[in-house]
Amino acid sequence: MSCRDKAKGNLQQTDLQAAVRFSQSISAALSKTYLSISGFWYSRPKPLF
Repeated sequence: MSCRDKAKGNLQQTDLQAAVRFSQSISAALSKTYLSISGFWYSRPKPLF
């Protein structure tokens, strides 16, 4: 395995980790938004009917 291949492999690994972290932060933000929206939805004054 040449030095360049090894560097490329490391780069791909880092890209993968960054993508995983990115998707995790996206899903965390989505669930947080969803929770705040549903919390607002349930805490709002209920209609009479």
